[in-house]
Amino acid sequence: MRIFITGCAKSGTTLLARLMHSFNIPVHSGEISLRDLTKSEVTNIVGKRSEYTIFSNILQRKDINEQKKLIKQKNINVINIYRNGVDVLESFERDWGYWNPLIWCESIRQMQDYQDLIMLNVRYEDLVRYPNAIQNLIRSKIQVKPEYKFSEYTENTPKELFPTNDKRYKIRPINGDRIEKNFNVRKDGIDIDYFNRQMESLGYEPVK
Repeated sequence: MRIFITGCAKSGTTLLARLMHSFNIPVHSGEISLRDLTKSEVTNIVGKRSEYTIFSNILQRKDINEQKKLIKQKNINVINIYRNGVDVLESFERDWGYWNPLIWCESIRQMQDYQDLIMLNVRYEDLVRYPNAIQNLIRSKIQVKPEYKFSEYTENTPKELFPTNDKRYKIRPINGDRIEKNFNVRKDGIDIDYFNRQMESLGYEPVK
C-alpha cells in the first residue's frame, strides 16, 4: 500500500505525515516526488509530496496528466490536506518572506477537479482540533490499527522522522493557535474575487 500525502505548502502535510507514523507504516523521511514513490522497492510506504506535485502547486497540463496517470496505474492512495487560504498565505510570508495566492488557489482547483484521484480529503482545522477523530477516519480508509493516539504524538514521533535544525519545523503540540489569523491578503497582484470563490467553496469566510 503506497500512500501519498499532498496539499499546498503550509497546509499541514508534515503534520499529516507524522500522523501516518502512528500506523507503523514506514514514512519516507523528508519530501519525495510521486514518480520516486512509485519506484520505491518498499511497497508499504507513506510519502509526503515534493514541491511540484499535483494538488500542491501550479503545474503545466502535461505534468498534471503524467501524475494523474501514475496515481491510477500504480494504485496510489492519495490523502490530501487543505487549509484556510488566509492562514496559508500568512504562514508563507512569516516563514519564507513571500507568498503567491495562485499556488493555493490552483491547489484547491486541482483538488476539486480531480477528486476521483483522492482517497481522503482532510481539513487542517479538523486535524488540529480533533486529531484522534481524523486518525480514526484514516484508520477506516486504510484498515490499519494505530499504535497510539495522535493527540500524544509529541511523545511518540521519532525526531529523526523529519530531521532538521530549523526551529520553524520543530515538533509542536497540536493546538489551534495557527487557525484564523488576522492577515491582510488584499495586496497588489491578487485576484481577490477568485480567491474568495475558492474560500467559499471550502466553507471558509471570504476576505472582506
